[in-house]
Amino acid sequence: MGKWNHSKNFLANLPIKWKFSLVVVSLLLLMGLVTGVAIERHLTSSFCKELLEDSHTIGSAVSAEVSSHLLTEDRAAVKDLITSAINLEKDLAYIYVLGPDGQLVAHSFGQSFPDEIRDSANIAKTADPDHTVIRLPQGNVHDLRVALRDGKLGMLHVGMSEAALKEPQAQVRKNLFAITMLVSLLGLVVLLFMIRLITKPLADLAGAVEDVGQERLDVKLITSDDEIGQLARAFNRMAADLQVNQARRQALERAKGESEALYRSLLDNINLGISLISKDFEVIYANAAQGRLLKRPPEKIVGLKCYREFENREAVCPHCPGALAMLSGHSEEAEGGGKNGDGEYRQVLIRAFPVRNELQEITGFIEIVTDISDQKGMEEALQRIKSIETIGQLAGGLAHDFNNLLTAIIGNIELAGIGIDPEQDTAARLAAAGKACEQARRLTNQLLTFAKGGLPVKKLAYLPAILDEACHFSLSGSSLRYILDASDNLWPVEIDSGQMSQVIHNLLNNAREAMAANPTGKIFVVAENVELEADTKLPLPPGPYVKVAIVDEGQGISPEILGQIFNPYFTTKGMGAQKGTGLGLTICHSIIHKHGGLVTVDSNEMRGATFTIYLPAADRERARLSRAFGIAENSGPARPAALRVLVLEDEEEVGHIATSFLATLRHHGVVATTGSQAIRMFQEAEASEQPFDLLILDLTIRGGMGGEEVLRKIREIAPAIPAIVSSGYTEDPIMTDCRQHDFQAALPKPFSQATLRAAIAEAMAPGR
Repeated sequence: MGKWNHSKNFLANLPIKWKFSLVVVSLLLLMGLVTGVAIERHLTSSFCKELLEDSHTIGSAVSAEVSSHLLTEDRAAVKDLITSAINLEKDLAYIYVLGPDGQLVAHSFGQSFPDEIRDSANIAKTADPDHTVIRLPQGNVHDLRVALRDGKLGMLHVGMSEAALKEPQAQVRKNLFAITMLVSLLGLVVLLFMIRLITKPLADLAGAVEDVGQERLDVKLITSDDEIGQLARAFNRMAADLQVNQARRQALERAKGESEALYRSLLDNINLGISLISKDFEVIYANAAQGRLLKRPPEKIVGLKCYREFENREAVCPHCPGALAMLSGHSEEAEGGGKNGDGEYRQVLIRAFPVRNELQEITGFIEIVTDISDQKGMEEALQRIKSIETIGQLAGGLAHDFNNLLTAIIGNIELAGIGIDPEQDTAARLAAAGKACEQARRLTNQLLTFAKGGLPVKKLAYLPAILDEACHFSLSGSSLRYILDASDNLWPVEIDSGQMSQVIHNLLNNAREAMAANPTGKIFVVAENVELEADTKLPLPPGPYVKVAIVDEGQGISPEILGQIFNPYFTTKGMGAQKGTGLGLTICHSIIHKHGGLVTVDSNEMRGATFTIYLPAADRERARLSRAFGIAENSGPARPAALRVLVLEDEEEVGHIATSFLATLRHHGVVATTGSQAIRMFQEAEASEQPFDLLILDLTIRGGMGGEEVLRKIREIAPAIPAIVSSGYTEDPIMTDCRQHDFQAALPKPFSQATLRAAIAEAMAPGR
């Protein structure tokens, strides 16, 4: 490759106007030079010819007179003639005459004739034999010979100096140079005009092309009818088309940008995790919801392997719907789960759709992830509620029957202990049996708490005092401390205070056991007012609630156990009297559910657990009007003597115990096993002289009328007859608020002699 390249070529980098000027000036100079040389040569030839013609003329004129003088041999006259001719013709260098013998006759040289004129070395022949050129020191001389009388008289030589020739030629040359300069000047003016006329449109065109190259398309060239003007018009059309295309492209780019912004906005505002994943399982795009799900900025997920970032695996997930979608070419879905960036376990539903290119080749897949943790939690909660309700129905029936049995057992134990010395071993054994029966009674009460018929008896209540009392009672004797945060402006609630105390007690016992390794820790109990919106994730209707959170500093609950803790009979302590029944949290769940609320749990291993209770807030106007509430205890004088009591009881042994207790209290009891029998016996007693003074009616009779219906029919006969309701369903509304159902007292099963005596006293009290 040569050292002269285009980028360093001065001429190549010159503007076109200077290139054009250089070419035109060079052409003008060359043409002037050629023209000058041609004219000079032509003038030289013309002058030479004119000189020769003049020489011939002079020679011819002189030769006639010379010939005449030579005929007379008057050489002096010849001399004078020559001298006169030289004086007249300034361009003549010399004239001399040779005789026929070649001898010099006369000359114009003064005293001596120059030898160099006759020297053949100085003489140059020409095409004309009568014309020679003599080279003299003072310059060349053209020598012309004229024969005198055909040479008979000799030769006349006329010498014409070249200097005489060059003098007019030099003047002509000066004039020619002046003319050439004038013509060149005019040519330059014309050139500048031509440059202006031709190169400026080209320069404008070049500048416009550069502007177009830099996307400055608002250019418009001046047009004309010549070729450059046509090119300018074509360029203007092209620029206009480009401007239209640019506007269209910019509009498309704006639309594309707006569309992309809208697309991203839509994707980022969709509450579904959306990811675009390559065939190699690398994340190409992830929306904001996906980042929120993983607790990481979505841009930090891009470029990473999905299985590593989403499920912390080192290989493709075996259940990956994306891999299945790429294989099948159709959408696939699967459920999965894992811990996010905060260590929180979430369950998700993953739907995958294959992505194809223009050749219909699968290049990856789109993954849409739905967080179903809350949905699963609600489904599990609903399933748990159904399970509890199902078991509750069974538990209620079992508890009712068990209470009947306990009534018989407790009654027989008490009857057996009548008259026995307390110091005897038999009395101690009977007392131990009585304590065992009391434990059994508490167990049946727990079963009845979540049984179908065990509805709470709700009254207006304020939680701070109930929470403080339950915490103090549950943690007494322990080194654990509780911190209660419940302000006085807490909304009132309608609850069964006893059942709610049992819930708090069970939850605190769980926290106490979870903190066995941290005996000096703290339990936080926080109560606050909350408003649940319509879009809440909790399975509760919107409205005002009181939220109670119990937070411990224990070891936490593992995810495997967390979903089962509310299941009946699930326990991590084993089963037994000193371990657990698996009913504590189930009972809490049942009680809160029957209060129209919800109990949830949140826990991470080694970070403690948080049980949260939501209770519907009571009507605030009602609370404003009544700040004090509770069940007034009725009291009265000692029981009346010798009452005739009609007992409705379908369990023979329970009826026997009831009449036996009545007998020890000096009352007379008669047992009816069916409702119709009880009505008939009451009617017969009313017709006789020994009517009944009191009714003790079992609430539930198998296959017949229960106590409530029997009382209604008897009251048609004797409206003022006092009645006691008895049942093993101790949480039944009739049992908990018997006076609202026209009973004067309630006798829950199993009952003892003392509880029977108290119920009779309440029912027979004046002003009942």
